[in-house]
Amino acid sequence: MRSIKPGRGPSFQSGISSVFAVLFGLLWTLMAAQSGAPIFFTLFGVLFMLLAVSNAIYHFRNAKKKNRDSLYDITDSAFEERESTHDAFVPTPEAHYCPYCGTPLVDGARYCQNCGQKIR
Repeated sequence: MRSIKPGRGPSFQSGISSVFAVLFGLLWTLMAAQSGAPIFFTLFGVLFMLLAVSNAIYHFRNAKKKNRDSLYDITDSAFEERESTHDAFVPTPEAHYCPYCGTPLVDGARYCQNCGQKIR
């Protein structure tokens, strides 16, 4: 069975979005400083840029590293161990509950209506 786990593409896209956020923060800071607005507006732009830079660094590094932690790679390993434990279950006439999630089963059910696991 295949599962979905963290991947490279969304991290790279988030990194690019963070670069645009840095540019927006720079524009905000320059406009606030030139307009004579209260110092709060200028500091907000600086804070916004700092957060965007740290976010960009995180996402670009995450897109390159081997064991990453963002969105979507398809993998086989996540369910291999879980599937092997399914083979050990043999239902008895008394088994009226799913052995995997504990949901009450409909009589004669071949699959759990809650978790979708095959009942053997």
